[in-house]
Order: sequence, then C-alpha cells, then structure tokens
Amino acid sequence: MLNLMDDINQRLNRQDDLLLEFHKAFIQHTTEAKETKELLNELLDLYKGGKFMVTLVKFFVPIVATVSAIVLWAKEHLK
Repeated sequence: MLNLMDDINQRLNRQDDLLLEFHKAFIQHTTEAKETKELLNELLDLYKGGKFMVTLVKFFVPIVATVSAIVLWAKEHLK
C-alpha cells in the first residue's frame, strides 16, 4: 500500500513539474506573441501610410506638371 502511495505521489510530482514547465513556456509564448503583434501593427500602419503617400503623389504630380507646363509656356510665349 505504501509503495503504491509513493508511486502515485511521484507521478503527481512529475505532473506538477510538467505543468509548471508548460505554464512557463505558455507565458513566454504569450509575451512573444504580444511583441510580434505590436510589431505587425506598426508594420501595417507604415504600409497604410505608404499607400496614402503613393495616392497623394499620384494625385499631385499631374497637377504640378500641368502648372509647370503652363508657367513655362507662358514664360516662352508671353515675353
């Protein structure tokens, strides 16, 4: 009977050790996932900002080119 109790106690102690190890690994993984999420959110914000800048440039480049062409034409032809 005592031998069986000792065996059960050893198994329970091993389970406790494994659960503690799993808990530590889970906490570490959760921390790393939070850091990765923050970095991905920052990267996504940069991507959205880049898309906005491309759209802005696509909108203003033709306007600036047209105004520049008009100014140059006026300079040459209205002397």
